[in-house]
Amino acid sequence: MTMPTAELLKSREVTENHLRVARSLLLPEVVALHAQSLSQFAEFLDHNELGLAFDWLDSIARESHDPTPINSTV
Repeated sequence: MTMPTAELLKSREVTENHLRVARSLLLPEVVALHAQSLSQFAEFLDHNELGLAFDWLDSIARESHDPTPINSTV
């Protein structure tokens, strides 16, 4: 197994920072509604699973912007 290069480590740091900033932009009601999912997001970040963290956060953001109410009876 090879050691990550300085460039790769910097790229990971930048990506992680972007993910943390994106998470901080979620509205408080979205954070409250998705507390468990955001906990999983944090776990992915802690384990350097940046792709999974992105997918998780993207899913939360998309769900929170869904114009169709979850309990709608259409």
